[in-house]
Amino acid sequence: EAFIDRYGEAVDEVNRVLNIARGGGGITVTEGFYVLGLASIIAGAAGSGRAVEPSDADAALHIVSFTIQNVSSSNLVRPVLGALEPLRGKAPHRYLELLASASDIVFLDRDTARYILDELNKVLDNYGDRFKGHAWLLVYAISAYADLLEKHYVNFDDDEVEGMVSRVADLLNELGRFKSSLGVIAWACALVPALYNENVRGLMEEKLGIDVFNRADEVLGKLNKLRKKVQELMRDEEFTS
Repeated sequence: EAFIDRYGEAVDEVNRVLNIARGGGGITVTEGFYVLGLASIIAGAAGSGRAVEPSDADAALHIVSFTIQNVSSSNLVRPVLGALEPLRGKAPHRYLELLASASDIVFLDRDTARYILDELNKVLDNYGDRFKGHAWLLVYAISAYADLLEKHYVNFDDDEVEGMVSRVADLLNELGRFKSSLGVIAWACALVPALYNENVRGLMEEKLGIDVFNRADEVLGKLNKLRKKVQELMRDEEFTS
């Protein structure tokens, strides 16, 4: 909070690091944590009512989404996400990216896993219309729910599990309207918890009217075909997003 008045400098530094990364330098772990500190200043400014540009929130959350998995203790993930929560409405697509990255952390405590689920639902409920037409955002959402179902299943009750599977089914159906190779990636993400967990498998088969094992075979075949089309995919703007 002491640095909120230096919001402009924080934004300049975030963009400087991002430009280095885009120039091919990548982002080191140290730079990532530096930007996490800067992002907390930007979020603090947003939380205090200061006008924060969506592009500033976008840049900060994009870098932090790579950094969150390097947090030394899973007990710190929840406070980090809470500090960045004021940026949710400024760049909901990047906030979704951050949640997807956080859900992939293997050792999350119950409160953190449930917090991520609650935030995922809020993003889709409040900003879902902004995601329509952007296949890659649907993939992030599917991946986030799938990771919660696979890695953190024990932290949720039956109704929450069913709700997540329903969300995944709806997102897969929506993604099916796109003629995008990302659909294959999304199905690969979605099927993992169904292959691991009998309850998730039963729910997914019920919601989508599929046989999980047969669909997994189909997806594997399609993934192998994608491997042979790398150059073509790199010219696909939606895919490279």
